[in-house]
Formats: sequence, C-alpha cells, structure tokens
Amino acid sequence: MVMKKSNPQMENTDKIEELLKAGSEISGGIAGGVIGFITGGPVGAAIGGASQPIIAKIVKKVSTEIKKRLIGPREEIRMGATLTYAVDKIQKKLKMGQQIRSDGFFSNDLNVRSSAEEIIEGVLLVAQKEHEEKKIIYFGNLIANIAFDTQFDKGESNYLIKLAETLTYRQLCLISIFAQKQRFPLSNNNFYGRSRIGTDLFILLHEIFELYNLGMLNCSGAALIELGYIVPRKMVSQGAGAHLYNLMELHLIDLQDLNNIEAILKK
Repeated sequence: MVMKKSNPQMENTDKIEELLKAGSEISGGIAGGVIGFITGGPVGAAIGGASQPIIAKIVKKVSTEIKKRLIGPREEIRMGATLTYAVDKIQKKLKMGQQIRSDGFFSNDLNVRSSAEEIIEGVLLVAQKEHEEKKIIYFGNLIANIAFDTQFDKGESNYLIKLAETLTYRQLCLISIFAQKQRFPLSNNNFYGRSRIGTDLFILLHEIFELYNLGMLNCSGAALIELGYIVPRKMVSQGAGAHLYNLMELHLIDLQDLNNIEAILKK
C-alpha cells in the first residue's frame, strides 16, 4: 500500500477555502472571487498585481492559524464573513489603482510577525465573539482600510479595534448619524426637565453619553453634565469616533436602522 504524501500548501489552501465558504452565510456570494484572489488564481493576480502576493501570504497565514483553533460553527461563520468582506474591499481598492501601505506594515520577513498579521488576527478574534452580526461587514471594512492608510500605526489600530469591539451596533449607528447630520432632521432641544422619558430613549441617551465620555462625540463645545443636556442637533462625531466612521465606512449603514434611531430621539 502506497501512502500519499501530505501537501501542506494544499492543506492550508483547503483551510482558507473552508473558512471563507463558511462565512458566505453572512457575506453572500462574494466568497468565490475572494478565494481566487487569496489562492493566487489568474483573477487575483490580474487585480492585485505586485500587492497580491504579500496580502495573500498574510491572509493565508492568519487564516491557517485561526482554523487550527477550536472554534464553534457560528464563530467560524463570523470570522469567515469578516475576512471575506475585508479581502473583497481590498480587491476593489487595488482595482481602482490604490496602493497598499509601504511603511513596513506589511512585512515580507518570515521570522517577524508583521503589524498586518496582528491587526487582521485581532479583528477576526473580535468578530469571533460578536453576537451583533450587523457589525461584521464593518469589521471587514476596518481591516481593509487600515491596510491602505498610513495614518494609523499598529498601536493606534489596536486601540480602534478595541473600541469597535466595545461599542454596540446602535452606537455605530449614532456615530454615523452625528457624522452626517445634514441627512437627519435632529431636534435642537435637550431632554432636561421632562417628567417622563421612555425606556428606549433613556437607554439611547445613555449610549450617546457613553460615546461622549469616550471622546468620540462632542456637543458643539458644550459640556454635558448629565443625560438630559444632550442636544441631538449639536452632537458631532470626533476623534476616535470620526476615525471609526471613516475606517469602518459607517456611512454605509442601512438607512432604515439610522431612521429607527432618529425616531427614538424625537420622542
């Protein structure tokens, strides 16, 4: 009986395909093109050019390490979807002629763990435990945009990942609303002195106040002492909130979700 020799490269490719295909439950039908890009097919090479090999190498490495861990079926779906969204966004950026960062963030040194590996793994591990699956596509955007933006080093990127993990989906919606206030007829009045405030509004004001205390929102320079002083029209996304708005592309959040929150703020 002749024993077949194992092919580590083929086994790693299979692991990547399994992860990306699992994520298709959330990401839909874009996994096929992403698999071709990562495994070095002709489509991926044509789109990625010189950037494709280094991106593919890092994604392969991180994906293979992730697949060796004990993860549940739903966790695999979330991680696979996040990676799919990230690589799909990277493909689109490369196709538009954008260049990945060349500041050492992506390292070809096999003996050194690159910043890109750390950031990709960090976001995937956040996605693994994320029960609010509407956040998944924005985690993918976070990976993809950090890969092109030299403004954020490893430390700053890790801090933004930590913030993105702790925020609720509604808080991401709030950052989006306050970053594009011209689209929403927000109230110019505060809530101070109201005899009754519904539970839905009370909790939403708490979420706004938390973002304010994190320095992610500003009330047009006014100090917010307590929840009642929040004026929706005066709230502005700033600092880390503005960075997450851009890197996660929160302007793409479903308009209905934003309108639902706006309706609560009108109560």
